[in-house]
Amino acid sequence: MKLERGKRAGWAAPPRAALLALLAAGLLGGPPAGPAAARSVRHDLGELWERGSEGGGAWAVVVRPLGGPDRGRTFEAQARARLVVASAAKLFTAYAAAALLPADTSFETAVALVGERRGSTLAGDVWLVGRGAPGLRSRPASDPREPDPGGVAALDSLARAVRAAGIQAVTGYVGVDNRFYAPGDSLGRGWQWDDLPWWFAALVTPLALDDNALEVHFDPQRDGRVVLTLPPLPPGWEVACHARLEPGPGATDLSVDWESPRRAVFHGRLSAAGGTHHEVIALPQPALYAADGFRAALERAGVRLRMTEVAAPGATRQELRLRHPALRDVFPPVLARSQNNQAEMLLRDLGAARGAGASAAAGLEVLRGALGALGLDERDVRLADGSGLSRLNLVTAEALARVLEAAWRRSAVGDSGMRALLAGLARPGERGSLVHRFTGAEWEGHAPGWLRAKTGSMEGVDALAGVVTDSEGRASVVVSVRNGFAETREQARAWEEQLVRRVAR
Repeated sequence: MKLERGKRAGWAAPPRAALLALLAAGLLGGPPAGPAAARSVRHDLGELWERGSEGGGAWAVVVRPLGGPDRGRTFEAQARARLVVASAAKLFTAYAAAALLPADTSFETAVALVGERRGSTLAGDVWLVGRGAPGLRSRPASDPREPDPGGVAALDSLARAVRAAGIQAVTGYVGVDNRFYAPGDSLGRGWQWDDLPWWFAALVTPLALDDNALEVHFDPQRDGRVVLTLPPLPPGWEVACHARLEPGPGATDLSVDWESPRRAVFHGRLSAAGGTHHEVIALPQPALYAADGFRAALERAGVRLRMTEVAAPGATRQELRLRHPALRDVFPPVLARSQNNQAEMLLRDLGAARGAGASAAAGLEVLRGALGALGLDERDVRLADGSGLSRLNLVTAEALARVLEAAWRRSAVGDSGMRALLAGLARPGERGSLVHRFTGAEWEGHAPGWLRAKTGSMEGVDALAGVVTDSEGRASVVVSVRNGFAETREQARAWEEQLVRRVAR
């Protein structure tokens, strides 16, 4: 979950003491030298935490070696304080999935052919049946780094399966069956109304094409026009920009209005000096988007559509199934990219897989059971959703540390699911939430994969929970959660990065 529309904050200036502390901590010129560098990590981190806490709010920290007890490299502060951790809560959803389901578990999407076969014509209807497969695409990924198992473009694959089944014409309706998840379960508990137009609060449906969202790039021109770049849209879909161009950077403030189910219009202000800008908007009717896209895919596959005769009651039903992705391929988008919609689908899929029902409530019950096996209860983890978007989630830094420790231990003895979970965490300089962090000359010299972490941020919240490997190859769990800080996000993260630096050096 990223800091997007509805999550932007106007931060107060940091107190003078906090600015002095930044200088004292060496954040403007690297780690401190001299006698302090020879002290134990535990003592060093204690001093750092005291200085950083002057920035206000709550700062919970856990640093714990993974190779066995080492008091000199162990540090905890406010580890049992229940705080909001934003997207770092996805670690719990991912851990429960890895603990309870094999890594090669596949998710299914089906096409139901309902009607009477008359030669190569189906006198009836075609339905896309959603069964909770995260990450379905209407087309192949444009970015080769983006996870796209097997290069699957779901709509074209399913349309070709219809054609391969001998169907060349369909006389009836083409639609989407989204009944797999519990009714009324398309939003997380505690989600805020001003988040709902944007990708991170997209509706959760068992068939979620392109994560039920649409990415739009805005390119301001010197003549006052705004050129929009969009992915290929289904026929009849349109996006327009009525925002006014304003000079100077920082002027962009956009809102989106769906004038009709297939037409989105942007209003507000767009900076003429800010270069290309992009927004990702949630689809208000994702089933319509998927159905329109599937009609186009069927026609590309050579299946003619004629709305002349729908399926009769009690008509014969045949299903064609597409199985993808595997669970191991869901972890990178959920953890590294922090994809909320896929995390919420995974939560509901957990409930279904354990026979408790395909709902968020059932998934949370399954999740609590998996965490209970680690000795964690509601005093440590109280969740309202599976993605961390809800501010009703309250979590301790100790709980995040314990989940990472368990994943590390199980991975070390050959658990393929836990290995996939750890591999799916964000890494510095790579695609994901750490792509621009912990990089540059000051971080050079570390072995590949020296930091793997799940981050989380929203207004007044910044969190990082991961595994740090130091220069001697020793791994430690590092958890940092800040709530209610008066600093800017950059200043708050500077303390977090200094914490990681002290452990890694």
